[in-house]
Amino acid sequence: MLRRISKRIGGALPATLSRPDLPVARCLSGQPAASGKIPLLERPSKFATASIESQRSPATVGHNSVPSIRVCPTIRRIKMYRFLPIFFLALILSACQTVNELPGLGSNAKRHDGQMVYQTPRTSVAGDVILRTSPNGDYDLVLLKGGVQVLQIQAHDGQLVATGMFAGNGWTGPVDRAPGPLKSWALLKQVIPYFDSTQMSAQNGSIWNATFRRNGNQLQGAKVNFRRLGSMTFSFAH
Repeated sequence: MLRRISKRIGGALPATLSRPDLPVARCLSGQPAASGKIPLLERPSKFATASIESQRSPATVGHNSVPSIRVCPTIRRIKMYRFLPIFFLALILSACQTVNELPGLGSNAKRHDGQMVYQTPRTSVAGDVILRTSPNGDYDLVLLKGGVQVLQIQAHDGQLVATGMFAGNGWTGPVDRAPGPLKSWALLKQVIPYFDSTQMSAQNGSIWNATFRRNGNQLQGAKVNFRRLGSMTFSFAH
């Protein structure tokens, strides 16, 4: 290659190019530098490395080979790191302890089947509901959407358990310590005793108020408003 360059320029090569042991001469000939240092043209940049192929590729212009660009492994590593937070989040969620359901209310509980609309300041959910109640206010509620159970609430004595898709990882604890999204479900325990009474309305100060639709002794519907927490509207078929 050096002889061809000499013939083209019509003279002898400079001393720095005629010595193959120098980095510049070895760079032009496609050989690594004798000192072990990478020539300037072969040094990789931060994200990509341009390498001069010693063999001629099919795409050539005259006698000059076209440099090929290969993606630096650093780029591939950066793309992989982007998915690490999602991987660790899924790992943490899968390691969370499953919330255990409470035993059923027994054969003395009343069952109400129908539809329900649950509204909060941020969302609204409508679906089929199965509600089983006891005179003391204990209840089991299952909310289904498209036949799929999305939420189950159990309020027995002073304990509240929430499971299902809408409950995230689930929650269990004392009724009076229910977190924000579950406070209305905890307060529903105070309203349940009125479901099987003859009253047309009930309230607890400004915390909640409820109205009921009845056909004789049968409850056909109820609407419960919770202060700053939204509302629940029930429609039952008997």
